[in-house]
Amino acid sequence: MSDYLKKRQHDAMFGKQVQEKFSKIAKVGAKRKLENETYQERRIIVLLSRKACEANLKGCTKKSVEIHHKKGRVGKNFLDESYWLPSCRNCHIYLELNPEIAKELGFSENRLT
Repeated sequence: MSDYLKKRQHDAMFGKQVQEKFSKIAKVGAKRKLENETYQERRIIVLLSRKACEANLKGCTKKSVEIHHKKGRVGKNFLDESYWLPSCRNCHIYLELNPEIAKELGFSENRLT
């Protein structure tokens, strides 16, 4: 029997045992998974109820399809709808790429306050 076939036979017999020995680490923790599910549900409701882009910057397509988080998505700000801004893709990209201008226009706030 060739070395290749021996290796294949060995892997078939012992490879599965090695995989079962080590548990897989979840990519997302249970708490964050629940937050993501809650966020997706709320996001859809907000986008359906507030259909117009609220940023209205140059190049705006007028239809809200994304949520801009005025205070970022860290911690409690992720699910706090008072800091959400429904926006079109063009406006959202502009706000994310130009944080100083977004703050000047009132579309972003300091995360630490």
